[in-house]
Amino acid sequence: MNLIIPSVSCGNIPQLAVDLLIHSLDFTLVQRLDDSYLHPFASPVDHVEGQKVDVGHVATAIELYRSEKLDTDVIQIRSPPIADFKQAFAAQLEEIAKKYTNIIVLGSSDAGLREQVGAPKIEYYTSDLTTRFQTLSLDGPKVKEVPAILPGSGYFRSLVKGPALGLVFFAYEGDNFGDAHQLADAVVKLLGGSEKKWTQPVSWQGAYGHDAPLGVEQGVYC
Repeated sequence: MNLIIPSVSCGNIPQLAVDLLIHSLDFTLVQRLDDSYLHPFASPVDHVEGQKVDVGHVATAIELYRSEKLDTDVIQIRSPPIADFKQAFAAQLEEIAKKYTNIIVLGSSDAGLREQVGAPKIEYYTSDLTTRFQTLSLDGPKVKEVPAILPGSGYFRSLVKGPALGLVFFAYEGDNFGDAHQLADAVVKLLGGSEKKWTQPVSWQGAYGHDAPLGVEQGVYC
């Protein structure tokens, strides 16, 4: 079975990509994980427009979702680790990952601090170049050894160990919805699927503000 883990990193692109996977493919919630090392978080259950939502349930800081069809689990992390517990949280995720055959770690990094000009937006990394990912579709992208520094990538490097494969999207902070779509495309291709028309959850609405209201009573005037 595969496991997908996002690192809380630049532009929240990994978390946004996981949102697309969960709400566009047949993933269902199977477990709420221990969030002791994360900043406290609770919210209404995220969903797509028109979907029936169970009343009384809440979304927590870290949850595990499963797709039997894709033979894949995915962890969604909605809150960053507390500063003094980043290593402990990474160790918690490593322990969870031991049960899986293939681990895919999603990260993002600050494109403004990147030295390579004209390099692809998505890079594939591993800590062990001899590792073979037998059930993942790796035709095409070149897998590199994980670099010593990836600005803004959070705990990404701590998780790309042993059999893990890391995908990093190099981006600028801003409206990163399109970047998340591209990263989700790359993930579903690794799993042997084809590009999909992604469904965005309601939590994305107004993430970067709403249109200015128009009219005499609510208009914006100089």
